[in-house]
Amino acid sequence: MPHIIWFLIPIFLGLCQPFILQMTIRLAKVAGDMPAAAILHLVGALMGGVLMLLGLRGGDGNWVELPWWAWLGGAIGV
Repeated sequence: MPHIIWFLIPIFLGLCQPFILQMTIRLAKVAGDMPAAAILHLVGALMGGVLMLLGLRGGDGNWVELPWWAWLGGAIGV
């Protein structure tokens, strides 16, 4: 049985989208579009690292077997 947190995180983030949008708009007004994008991605990467350190990992960790195109999702996100 999968850990329940993997079901709750997307639901919580979906509910937070209106607030996230307003925070992003405010940051972009103060810092500018590109610096705001860099700040958001940096903070997101740091939070992802913290979650990984806390043991909230998914998958089997076998990154070597990923096809090359699977890594492009990060580039598309940026």
